[in-house]
Amino acid sequence: MGVFDRDSLDNIKFVRGKDENGRDVAVDKAGYMVNNKGYIINKEGCICTRQGKVLFLASHLKNGEFPKIFPFTRFNINRILGDFDLMSNGQPVLTS
Repeated sequence: MGVFDRDSLDNIKFVRGKDENGRDVAVDKAGYMVNNKGYIINKEGCICTRQGKVLFLASHLKNGEFPKIFPFTRFNINRILGDFDLMSNGQPVLTS
């Protein structure tokens, strides 16, 4: 994510900048080009780090968002909760 000021409703206040071809683009406060969701992107539209390492290809994005690891709407916290003890070597052991 880029660094942004936010309005009273916590929406991102985008800053307008220019890319290397002189086209208008959205940038964050540090001048990095960002997409409409506020993720730092490179000139191909891929989500990347500030150092330029590609994290998600533009072809994998859906409406500017990266793919989710699992569907949040079906996630059940009770499936991963439980009691555990630690073995003598520090490894957790589920007890229930």
